[in-house]
Amino acid sequence: MARRNQNREAQHAGDFHAVSHPTCAGRDFLVLDLGAQIDNEQWAEVLKNYELTSVSQEGSAKAELGIAEKSTRIERDLVLPMRVWVTSFAEKGTSPKQRKLDKQVDALKDALERIRVAAGGEGGKPNAEAASEAWDKAKVAFNQYVKIANKGMTLQVRNLEPIPDDPSTYVVAPARPSNTYSQAGQATQRFQYCDAKGCVK
Repeated sequence: MARRNQNREAQHAGDFHAVSHPTCAGRDFLVLDLGAQIDNEQWAEVLKNYELTSVSQEGSAKAELGIAEKSTRIERDLVLPMRVWVTSFAEKGTSPKQRKLDKQVDALKDALERIRVAAGGEGGKPNAEAASEAWDKAKVAFNQYVKIANKGMTLQVRNLEPIPDDPSTYVVAPARPSNTYSQAGQATQRFQYCDAKGCVK
């Protein structure tokens, strides 16, 4: 079907607000990497996204001692940024919007697990049809997350972009500066754009 074989260089969003949002890279990963791998039946590549790898820089003390934290690319690039974004809507306890967003992240994770199994992650023969169907479910969950998140969004923050049905209209997120996100602190402090003049939330 080649629904997701979109060239990363084809189109780029120029607005810096697109750079600042933590789910942009995850959206690209879901469509341009995982989706394309499924379309091309590159099952070994699909399963690599589920392998635990170190998040520490090569040569760091933790890496040298073998105690570096590990996570999958699925978690780092897609699930975790969506979870973190959910916390920006937190009030005392959890808000209705936060719970709705969490529900969609859970639905996405379920679809991603179905992709892993369909790709032969349990030792069975890869099933291209099942993997494609699971990816479609992941797309539905992601787009529903976007729809919920965009409701009541402030003017200072650009609306999230859903995954379009027409691949030719897909806009690739521009590469984000290395200092775009803080590694610690409140979730609302993470979502900012930084350049030589300073940072803008």
